Amino acid sequence: MSLSSLFCWVPRGQGQGDPTRHMVAIYHGCLPVFSLGEAAEQDDALPFDEVLDWRRFSLRVPTGRLAELPSTLWPVARDAARLRAMQLELACAWRALFWTSLVGSCFGEDVQGDAFSTLMSVLRHRKQPPVALERTP
Repeated sequence: MSLSSLFCWVPRGQGQGDPTRHMVAIYHGCLPVFSLGEAAEQDDALPFDEVLDWRRFSLRVPTGRLAELPSTLWPVARDAARLRAMQLELACAWRALFWTSLVGSCFGEDVQGDAFSTLMSVLRHRKQPPVALERTP
């Protein structure tokens, strides 16, 4: 069913974690639909969200608003251009999330650009001092 689905629900895991459910959705080509907190401030961090813009290839629905899930998904499903753009982003994002260098290749992909590389990007991002914004009077 996942192979023929546009969206795959990714509920919170035990202890509020989501260790692998998003990867199952991504491998099947489903746009992950996360059910997270009521507001962005309550959301759990998604893997490598410091360098991956999850909004480009997934959706979020607050846990308390799951009844609104159809009204959230239908506009995306009906907008062919948006849906295709999200699917193309998803097709690229999986490489940054899969630990090819640790577990080996699934589809003959190279080790470069795997989750280890993404982790190194996150660490470089954290190491860089924040950029001070200039204020105009």
